[in-house]
Amino acid sequence: MPETASTSPLHRRQYLGLFLGPLGMIFLLTLSPPIGLDTAAWHTAAITLLMAIWWITEAIPIPITALLPLVLFPLLGIADIQETALPYANPLIFLFMGGFMIALAIQRCGLHQRLAYFILSHIGISPAATLGGFMAVSAFLSLWLSNTATTMLMLPIACSVIEGLRVAKTAASLPPSPFAVALLLGIAYSASIGGLGTLVGTAPNALLAGFVLETYGFELGFAEWMLLAAPFLLILLAFAWLILTRVAFSSFHREHSDQRAPMRQALQQLGPVSRAERRVSMVFALVAILWLLRPLMETLVPSVTLNDPGIALFGAMLLFLIPLDWRRGCFLMDWATAEQLPWGTLLLFGGGLSLAAGINHTGLASWLGENFTLLSGLPAWLILLGIVAVVIFLTELTSNTATTSIFLPILGSVALSLGQPPLQLLIPVTLAVSCAFMMPVATPPNAIVFSTDLVSIPQMARAGFYLNLASMIIITGVSYWWVPVLFPSPLP
Repeated sequence: MPETASTSPLHRRQYLGLFLGPLGMIFLLTLSPPIGLDTAAWHTAAITLLMAIWWITEAIPIPITALLPLVLFPLLGIADIQETALPYANPLIFLFMGGFMIALAIQRCGLHQRLAYFILSHIGISPAATLGGFMAVSAFLSLWLSNTATTMLMLPIACSVIEGLRVAKTAASLPPSPFAVALLLGIAYSASIGGLGTLVGTAPNALLAGFVLETYGFELGFAEWMLLAAPFLLILLAFAWLILTRVAFSSFHREHSDQRAPMRQALQQLGPVSRAERRVSMVFALVAILWLLRPLMETLVPSVTLNDPGIALFGAMLLFLIPLDWRRGCFLMDWATAEQLPWGTLLLFGGGLSLAAGINHTGLASWLGENFTLLSGLPAWLILLGIVAVVIFLTELTSNTATTSIFLPILGSVALSLGQPPLQLLIPVTLAVSCAFMMPVATPPNAIVFSTDLVSIPQMARAGFYLNLASMIIITGVSYWWVPVLFPSPLP
């Protein structure tokens, strides 16, 4: 077999992290543990430092860094391989796996594209309405698809609108219009915001659910999360639209026509709804209904035990069982398509849970929490605002899932040391890691729209900074009021 190698050269940041990570870990291992920590906890701190540096600098692929606990935990006597590997099979990973397969089926049959054109064909009488329509569609799709897939779908539709309105000037001397920039940023921002709405919308949400299940034995269900996230999603989406239309790019291009007719034409070009679209939509609807009604069904029929991961996998299996063409042996899903699953995300998810388990079980999290008692004199809202601010701006440069993996076990103990319910800190932090709007490197949607050369870094940074500030205030304020309403018990 011929050898293959990555053709992408390492950046200076990656070279630096490649050496700083092991050096930092070795340095800590040579020191004696601080008072209150045993050797296992100190070794866990050293591994956490290595993983944090490699995750932040991306010295090696992020999913490979997530495999380090499997090697280093048994090697350094922190946990045996069975205990270390258990979080990699957390039920929430299978929720994500099933959700990804359903999303792939939706993309395979083109159902998402038809839905986008249908909604946009009814909206678009003004620049602001067109932007709002694109943002609403992007946010809705991102509830079920990855933010990357959502952005990739919406981008060509947006570019066709921009080209049709001639707002993106082809002359090099003329910059793209404010409407073109706002439209592209609106798609990127709403794709990230929409992911907040469901457990399968983005990895940090499911990571939080897995963490609280492992740590506190509390199941955060699909319906509960949607109820929890709805105010954040709707308010953030509205503020993003206001910032793009009233603050960052208020002078929209005047040459604007009704966009409903072009969208109807594009919808007609797709032809009638296909058999695959109808059957995939039925599977999707069945899974969504079961997710939403599971608490009610368990109350009405106590003998029936349902769980969100099982429902997701049930839907995924139906895709392999429901035929598309019996004679040709075609089904709604095949393994060639299923192989496109983001396996790296699943590994990262498991690695984050394994690291969090090590931090918790060795007592490192409790020790860190006890050393945050100096914050106990500050108002709870101020502590929450400070943590959310740090996380939002940190995740501009780091992986949101990796950031969540590091912060969850620490902040869970910090909350207890401050006498606060853990979810009061864990939920806003999980939401905050998905609110990186300033830099192209912060999240794939930002990078995708930046690659069009219609959006400059200063434009993205300016609009993103306003939205980051709004996110800090909204997440802090809504969390301070809404989380205790849904989860009134001190400790789940």
